[in-house]
Amino acid sequence: MNYPAIYISLLLIANTAAQSTYQDAIGEVAVPGGSFPHLDIESVEVSGSPGASMLTFRVIVNGDPLNPNWGNYLVGLKAGAGGTPTGIGGSARPINFPSGMTHYLATKSTGGEIWTRGAAQWTQTATFSQSRDTLERAVIFAVPYAALGLSNGQTITFDVYTSGNGATDGAVDALSTSGSSITNWSDSFDSLEPLSFTLPSSSDSDSDGLPDAWELANFTNLAQTAAGDPDGDGLSNSGELLRSTNPKLSDTDADGLNDLIETGSGTYAGPAAPGTNPTDNDTDNDGHADGAEAKGTALGFESNPLIKNFAVMAVPGTFNEWKQDGSAIPSNTMTRAGTSLALQFRYVLDYHFTALDANIKYKFAGGSWDNNWGGPGDIAVSGGPDIVVMVSATGIHRFTFDQVTLAKSLTRPVFANAAAFLAAYGLATDAGGDADGDGLSNTAESAVNTDPKNNDTDGDGIPDNLDPGPLGMDDAYLLWAIEKNLPVAQQGRDVDADADGRTHLAEFLFSGNPLSGADPAAAVVATRSGGQFVLTFLARSSNAEASYRVEEASSPDEGWVTANAVLTDAADQAGVPAGYKRVTASLSPPGARHFCRVRGTEL
Repeated sequence: MNYPAIYISLLLIANTAAQSTYQDAIGEVAVPGGSFPHLDIESVEVSGSPGASMLTFRVIVNGDPLNPNWGNYLVGLKAGAGGTPTGIGGSARPINFPSGMTHYLATKSTGGEIWTRGAAQWTQTATFSQSRDTLERAVIFAVPYAALGLSNGQTITFDVYTSGNGATDGAVDALSTSGSSITNWSDSFDSLEPLSFTLPSSSDSDSDGLPDAWELANFTNLAQTAAGDPDGDGLSNSGELLRSTNPKLSDTDADGLNDLIETGSGTYAGPAAPGTNPTDNDTDNDGHADGAEAKGTALGFESNPLIKNFAVMAVPGTFNEWKQDGSAIPSNTMTRAGTSLALQFRYVLDYHFTALDANIKYKFAGGSWDNNWGGPGDIAVSGGPDIVVMVSATGIHRFTFDQVTLAKSLTRPVFANAAAFLAAYGLATDAGGDADGDGLSNTAESAVNTDPKNNDTDGDGIPDNLDPGPLGMDDAYLLWAIEKNLPVAQQGRDVDADADGRTHLAEFLFSGNPLSGADPAAAVVATRSGGQFVLTFLARSSNAEASYRVEEASSPDEGWVTANAVLTDAADQAGVPAGYKRVTASLSPPGARHFCRVRGTEL
C-alpha cells in the first residue's frame, strides 16, 4: 500500500512550508461524454518549502484519479519576465495565459514534464515524479525551485487545469473559473484571472526551529517555542508543523480524534492508534468521520476509518434487473459476515435461483455504479467486466465478496444442519412436508441439498427422488469453463486454448488457467518429509466432481500402476482458489529409480 509512504513524504516536504488552498466549484465539467469526476477540480493546495526548495501542488478532484487512470493534470505559471500569452508548452492545447506563461507542468499517469518558454519556443527542460491517491482523491507533484528559476519570497501567478489525453484537448476544468471552462474538448480557454502564491522565506530569526512565516501565520508573533504545546493536545509545535496541523486546536479536522494520535500511518490499530490523516476528518471518504468510525458511533460498531464502509453492498445482475442499490425483489442486498474488524468488510448473500440459466451475469456494487467490481477469476477487479456463471441447478446459491482482498465466489452452500436448510428455504414449520411433491420430504431434501421447492432441481426431466445426480454435478466442468470466460467454441475438454500443453480438462482438474500459458509448469510439487515422498497438488474440492490417485512406474513410458499412497487434505489451505482444495499424497520412496504421477478423473 503506497498511502503511508506518500503521506510521510508530504509531511517532510511541509516541514518548513507555507501553504495556501484554492477552492473550485464542482460539477461544472461540460465536455461531451460524461461528468468525468476525476477531471473535476475540487481544490488545489499549493505549498513552498524553502528547506527542501520544492514547490508542491496537491490537486484534489471530485472522483478517483486512478479509476479511470487517464487524463492530464496541468499547471501554467509565470515565474518571471517574458513568457507567451498564447498556447501551452510544446503542445497544441488551446490554453492561453494573457499575462505571459513562462513554465508549464504536465502530469500523466506515467510521470511529469516541465516545459520552459525560451525566446521563441517551448522546450522540455526536466521531468518529475507524481503520485495519485485514491483515498485522498489527490494528484500530487513537487518540482524543485531551480527547475522553475524560483527563489524564496518570490510571488508566482498560476492556474491549474485538467484535460484529456488528446493532443488538442483544452482545459476541461480550470481552477481560476468557478463555472464551466469549455463545452467542447478542443475549445480554447483564457486564464483571465490567474491566481498567485508567494513562496515562503527561509527565515527563522529567533532560531527556535519554527519558521517565522509559520509562527506569524498561526500566532501573529514569534513568541512560540518548538517544544510548546499551546493547544494541550500532547503534540508540540514542532510536531504540529511536521503534520501540518493547527497548533491552536487539539483536533484540527474536528473528527473527534486528538491530533496526537492521528499519525497518518495508513494502518489502523484501534481508536488510540487510528493511522488517519489529522487534516482530513474522513480519511477514507465514506461519509463517516474518522472518530465516529473508530469509536463505533457511525455504524453502531467499531469500524476501520481507512477503508470505505458502504451503506449498501449489493449483487446487481441479469437476474434482478441490475439493481445496484439493493432494491431488487427479492432483495439483492448483501449482509456483513460480522461486525468485527476482521469480518466487517466481508459480505454474504444467499439468493434462491428458481430457474436454470447458462449465462447469468452479475457484479458487486457499493450501493451505486460509482463503486463496482467484476471480472473473471477468484479476485474481483474494480470496474471490471461482468462476471458470467452458469446456474445448473435451482435453489439457494451463496455470493461472497471481501471488500479488502477482493476475493469473490458463488457457490451452492452446504448448510450446517437440516434446521438451517429449512430456515433458509422458509420451511422451518414444515419439516416433514413435501413442498414440491417429488416424494422427498423437505428434511430429506436437506440431506442431498436439492431445491425443496422444485421437484427437478437440475432440470434434466428426472424427479429428484429418482435422480442419481439431482444437482447436475456432471455440469461442473461446463460451469468452470463459463466462469473462466471460455468462448462456447473453446469449451471442449480436449481443447488447449493457451497452447501450454495442458487440455482444458487438465486445467479444470488441477486449477489451471485455460487462457494463460503462464501457469506454473508443475501442477504437482514433490518434497521429502520424515522419510516419506510427499506430492502436493490442487484438486477439486467436491468428491462428486473428480477423483485422484497416485500412479508409479519404473519407466515414464510404460508400466504405470496405482501406488500405495495416502491422500489427505493439507492443513494449509491458504490462497487456494474457490472450488479447489490442497491435497497431499504420501508414499514410501523405492530404492531404485522410480517415477510418480497424479491422475485426475472427472466424474
